[in-house]
Amino acid sequence: MASRRFSKGCCYFLVGYLDARFKYPFVDTYVFIGQENDSQDKPHWIFQDVHSFVKYGERRNAAENEDIEVLELDEEGLETILGPDDLSVEFERLGV
Repeated sequence: MASRRFSKGCCYFLVGYLDARFKYPFVDTYVFIGQENDSQDKPHWIFQDVHSFVKYGERRNAAENEDIEVLELDEEGLETILGPDDLSVEFERLGV
């Protein structure tokens, strides 16, 4: 998973499902704002919700404002983030 590349400032999509059979997806849009290593030198990929990104610009500290949602994902968490092409494939798979 670490070989995935993200482009700073580009949109990516968090896909989740509201049911156990993976029939009812929901999609949230995030903007990739960078990658950092944690205190154990493990990489984390940072995404900010698109609404606050457009309104406030890049903010890595969500505590600055309640309207800002920042995701810091490790390699395992990246499984839920899709690019536009992968999102299209997922929707085709679901018949959406």
